Amino acid sequence: MNLSQNKKDEIQKKKIKINKDLNETMNRVRDLDRKINEDVKKINHQVALYTIGRFVNDIKEKYKNIPEIIEYIENVKDDILKNLNDFISDKSAKLSTPILFSWMKEVPFKKYEVNIIVDNSKLKGAPVIIEQNPTYQNLFGRIEKEAQFGVLSTDFTMIRSGSLHKANNGFLVIPVEELFRNIFSWDSLKMSLRDKKIIIEEASERLGFITTKGLKPEPISLNVKVILIGLPYHYSILYNLDTDFKKLFKVKADYDLSMKRTNANIKKFASFICTLCLKENLNHLKASAVAEVIEHGLRLSEDKNKISTRFADIADIITEANFYSKQENQKYIDSRHIKRAIDEKYYRSNLVQEKI
Repeated sequence: MNLSQNKKDEIQKKKIKINKDLNETMNRVRDLDRKINEDVKKINHQVALYTIGRFVNDIKEKYKNIPEIIEYIENVKDDILKNLNDFISDKSAKLSTPILFSWMKEVPFKKYEVNIIVDNSKLKGAPVIIEQNPTYQNLFGRIEKEAQFGVLSTDFTMIRSGSLHKANNGFLVIPVEELFRNIFSWDSLKMSLRDKKIIIEEASERLGFITTKGLKPEPISLNVKVILIGLPYHYSILYNLDTDFKKLFKVKADYDLSMKRTNANIKKFASFICTLCLKENLNHLKASAVAEVIEHGLRLSEDKNKISTRFADIADIITEANFYSKQENQKYIDSRHIKRAIDEKYYRSNLVQEKI
């Protein structure tokens, strides 16, 4: 259809006006949408602040004397308010995430978890920890890693405590011979006692062998009494060859192999027998059997006025006597069971006397 030039110009003017009106309308829609989003965000912020406010205030009141916790709670509150969308369920977003790569996404709420590495809330008195296997990780803790499709990953929830953390503000007992068998443990223990802090890190990282990026937990203040148990020659080796040993371990205590034969010590000896039976689930001893064990303790000390404190040997006799009593379906260990255990032990170890 042929139009005159005037008609074409008129149509073009109307088109320009319509486009202008359309652009203005779209701008107004965008402004309204932006305002609505801001209003919704503001309402969500107010609702969230009201919802978590009382919990935050309760925690801050409870730990008002610990500035670090107050600062942490404030940071958590601010982070929650900044990331309110993570707390609003969106089913379509969950369905659109491929299952294969969903594990790679950061779990939104994991950062708000608390990793309690030591809980002594139910403990009465100072903690006493006996570490029979003083490896580096058992003493100083570790940072665990998990493998996902061949990729190792970790986070603060995988930080694990060691014996030093559990014994902090208390006592840590270590067999010194086992300590020497574990590489890095002795030098690292001296360093922690000297600096009075515990650092959780890989042993190879401390030597500079690992350069990969990882977690760096904050050092923890250390206040602990370490008790090393060993033989006299262990003490001599450390005292003469390790200059740090004299500074860190100033108190030496010798353990006697016998104690005076007093009524109080006899009662303690009987208490040890009862505790052993309860701990090892053994038959309890009759009074005559307890007397036989005490008599055997006198013979081991080779002094009628002293009782032997070689409790390992005493425990072996009671354990063997327990076997004989259960073999006879007896409820208690009798004196004859103790005598049989002593005689059998003597018979097994008197080859030299027989040869002579």
